[in-house]
Amino acid sequence: MRFIVSAFALLATAATASASPIFVGNDFSYNSGNGMPADELAIAAYLDGNAGAELGVKVDCAGTIEWLLVGPLTPGVIETVTYDLNGCTVAGRAGVRNVVGNGVVDGIAFGLLWKDPAGDMHIAKSDADRAGNNHVMGVWPLGFASDSAWISGAAPNIVSGTEILRTLVPGSVLVDNGVYAFATN
Repeated sequence: MRFIVSAFALLATAATASASPIFVGNDFSYNSGNGMPADELAIAAYLDGNAGAELGVKVDCAGTIEWLLVGPLTPGVIETVTYDLNGCTVAGRAGVRNVVGNGVVDGIAFGLLWKDPAGDMHIAKSDADRAGNNHVMGVWPLGFASDSAWISGAAPNIVSGTEILRTLVPGSVLVDNGVYAFATN
């Protein structure tokens, strides 16, 4: 009898546990004809610095907070990941850790594009005030990012979603270690 009670308790616990985002892959959905599915999140991250830095994106899964990690990142490569949010919501925070500079302009630039459950599209890009040289992707000394051929070539996992990638990279700002807020509306 003890086994049956325990089994029911486990089933009840499993039924009330919050769902987590599901990793879909490293390519983005092709959005022609509004083809990107609702409740999907695309993340692009670019590192200027020494290898090993990571990006985390905060999501709220029915009151349970989770961080979707991207990395460790490779310098000069645009890392891309796609998640089915599975009912979770983007919580408006991104964290950057383990950035170790190796030059004048260092940090992680990132962009997020997601559709909420209603199918409405949202976009957020890294942004911060930084002293010193320009840290904006697409503006000197990071002007190469405005070249769409470079963007596609620097993101080895993108086959279908190049238009999303080309939207996320230019205008994002290299940010240092820390937690950054962004709008989710």
